[in-house]
Amino acid sequence: MLRASLLAVGLALIAAGAASAEIVARGAQDGMLAVDAHGAPYVAYVRGTSVVLSTRTAKNRWRATRIGSAPAGSQVMAFAVGAKGPVALVQSADDRKLFLIRRVPFGWQTNALAASLPTGVQLG
Repeated sequence: MLRASLLAVGLALIAAGAASAEIVARGAQDGMLAVDAHGAPYVAYVRGTSVVLSTRTAKNRWRATRIGSAPAGSQVMAFAVGAKGPVALVQSADDRKLFLIRRVPFGWQTNALAASLPTGVQLG
């Protein structure tokens, strides 16, 4: 039983050693990955006060597009790509503001879902 467990762990470590990753955005703290119906990857993240969407253009090559703005320290809480394009839910660092950013026919639209909650109230 112990030998089988050790063998399984050893094989998992060998397989993980062959895995690779791509750097999408240097210096970005957190981001979220989503794929569209065709398997194309998209990454959303916040850099400074800009909400950025990166799409892969070639192997290990990404194109970043500013899609909106948010208070400094915000982060992407949810991200998906649907039939009408990417949608990101961004929350401020103080947990009192929530924004929905989505593609519209003429560009990008930012909707404040919770613009400014009273002191002592936070989104969870």
